[in-house]
Amino acid sequence: MSATVSDPYDQIPGAPADDDVEDRPEADKKALLNQVFRSLKRAQDLFYHDYAQPPPMPEENDNLIRSIKRTHEYGNVIKKVEEAKKARENEMLALPTSAPSLGAGSVIAAAGTTLAITDGTGKLVNQQTATQKGGKLLPLVPLGSHSKAEDNTTRSLLPSKAPMMMKPKWHAPWELYRVISGHTGWVRAVDVEPQNQWFATGGADRIIKIWDLASGSLKLSLTGHISSVRAVKVSPRHPFLFSGGEDKQVKCWDLEYNKVIRHYHGHLSAIQALSVHPSLDILVTCARDSTARVWDMRTKAQVHCFAGHTNTVADVVCQSVDPQVITASHDATVRMWDLAAGRSMCTLTHHKKSVRALTIHPRLNMFASASPDNIKQWKLPKGEFMQNLSGHNAIINTLSTNDDGVVVSGADNGSLCFWDWRSGFCFQKIQTKPQPGSIESEAGIYASCFDKTGLRFITAEADKTVKMYKPDDSAMANRTEKTAKTVKGTNPQFLVEKIIRQRIYDSVYAGNIKPTPFLCLALKMLQIQPEKDIVLEFIQQEEFKYIRALGAMYLRLTFDSTEIYKYLEPLYNDFRKLRYMNKMGRFEAIYMDDFIDNLLREDRYCDIQLPRLQRRWALEEVEMLPAYKSLLDGDLVAMSDSDDEEEEDTKKEKPRLTSRRRSRSRDREREVGDRREVREREKMRERRERGEDEPGPSSRDDRRRDRDRSRDRDRRDRKDDDRRDRKKEPSRRGGADNDEEREIAEANALRAKLGMAPLER
Repeated sequence: MSATVSDPYDQIPGAPADDDVEDRPEADKKALLNQVFRSLKRAQDLFYHDYAQPPPMPEENDNLIRSIKRTHEYGNVIKKVEEAKKARENEMLALPTSAPSLGAGSVIAAAGTTLAITDGTGKLVNQQTATQKGGKLLPLVPLGSHSKAEDNTTRSLLPSKAPMMMKPKWHAPWELYRVISGHTGWVRAVDVEPQNQWFATGGADRIIKIWDLASGSLKLSLTGHISSVRAVKVSPRHPFLFSGGEDKQVKCWDLEYNKVIRHYHGHLSAIQALSVHPSLDILVTCARDSTARVWDMRTKAQVHCFAGHTNTVADVVCQSVDPQVITASHDATVRMWDLAAGRSMCTLTHHKKSVRALTIHPRLNMFASASPDNIKQWKLPKGEFMQNLSGHNAIINTLSTNDDGVVVSGADNGSLCFWDWRSGFCFQKIQTKPQPGSIESEAGIYASCFDKTGLRFITAEADKTVKMYKPDDSAMANRTEKTAKTVKGTNPQFLVEKIIRQRIYDSVYAGNIKPTPFLCLALKMLQIQPEKDIVLEFIQQEEFKYIRALGAMYLRLTFDSTEIYKYLEPLYNDFRKLRYMNKMGRFEAIYMDDFIDNLLREDRYCDIQLPRLQRRWALEEVEMLPAYKSLLDGDLVAMSDSDDEEEEDTKKEKPRLTSRRRSRSRDREREVGDRREVREREKMRERRERGEDEPGPSSRDDRRRDRDRSRDRDRRDRKDDDRRDRKKEPSRRGGADNDEEREIAEANALRAKLGMAPLER
């Protein structure tokens, strides 16, 4: 008898045939399909995971474990490093500390301890003894509290962190160079062709116009929309032009035939903006129906409908990397979308008002969004906030960025702000003027863009015009601010010689003479001519000495004599060192007071011919300046008095000498007279400061009369000296004649011996 072994798999019922399934009722079919689906799901859960390995640890838990390990194993080292750093900071600040002090009945405290009362010998009072004696002990007050609000020391007054600002990059100012009129309605959209030969505009007149970029002439007009054209984009990889309008239509124009070849239907309200993907054949549009729709460019099929905003989607931009689509809405949010999944990746809620404009930086992985409260910069791909660009207080309709890092924002009040991307500094503001025939309220800017070079900027405005801007080529050459006033009757920058200006403009130099940054900044200040308050703020800088020197130089060049003495003389008390480049191109150290003294006394300084400065004593005589009091006046008066006494002693002891000595004594007398006049002037100043009456005309006549008397006395003394010299001359002359006769007689005797003729007298 043979045993039969049955296969266990034979007992598993086979899959039902198609005929059996079709014969079963609908309920059985549904139950069977659910059972099959559940079994597949269980099999996937069973074999998909590797249960022998521990599950992967989340990133947050990993960071937590590392922080605990760092604190446990290296906590003491970290604490010592922090204490050493804090001690080094306290040493650099050199702030006063509450040192212990001893005295009779005094309150002593050491840094970081509590207040305590002494008994007069420096010992602390025992609390129990004081309590037993019936005295009342004051409560102990802790010192060294870590709370900054309770800390009344000097350290609490210091700022916790100094404000820092990135140095902005210099950009040339932009100027308007062309105004194009051709539309009969508001111009709402503009875009430049990839070859940089023409640009397209769309407006409220329902017409799309093609303009030549170089000449600004009209090349073509496209009609087809039945309402205002709100968006125009040129495809970078196809000969297509896409347009959207308030008629809810999105059209694709073939630029080879200049006609519409496709329509994209789906939006329920007016189109606000559109964007073409730089690398995929898709088109993204946004509208007032609070949605952004993704279209297949070829098949006209809708790929995604991004629904998440609760209000009008005002702008949309696309890029090749994630997030590939970014939208801005009137619900004050900015959303970043996953193009593959068709869902929102992140929502940015930093804005407080409606966001109407977006722009992506051409080279950096960043973008900016604009609303009436601020322009905000974001870092991709996570949407991290970077900084605010504050100052454009208007409803911003458009944002544009070029490769040089210039961001331009245009508002509905006709204002343009030019920003530096990295520092967020607004380096120029322009207020557009509506064309003749338009009202003031039509000075609005609706759209803008840069050309492909980034050197031309185009705006679409409410006055039915298209304006074009370009950088000022002669920005840092020989242009003075248009509103600048003449200084000393000439252009302000002409106070610097032409050869020096040319060296600064061309950045060239001959030999060792190279224009320093100080000289370049002085010339730039002459060009822009800042306000008087700004210059005074420069010279009042206690911390930045070179800014003070720059303000002093500009003040010496442009202000009048009275203000120069008024504002520069107090700087004599500044004794800080400055680096000064000499004629050999080498730097040497000078002091601030020497620099100020050279500005007030020299006619030429720092290779600049300084304007003529009136003498101070002349301004004092007409009472335009108060008398200058120096700390050395007392010493000078004492020295002059001692010189007068020595002069009188020499007059009494020594007799009058020859004419040469007499001339020296006359010079000495003149110097003494000058000192006497200086003393009289000092007495007049002191009398004026004490409030006494100034000497009237009678006292001045007396001084003039005394001066005349002294001159007459000197004249008589000179005459007496001349008369005395004349009396001595005959005797001298007689002695000279006798000597001459004696010499002639001796010569004749010698000639007689030699047989020669005698000399005749």
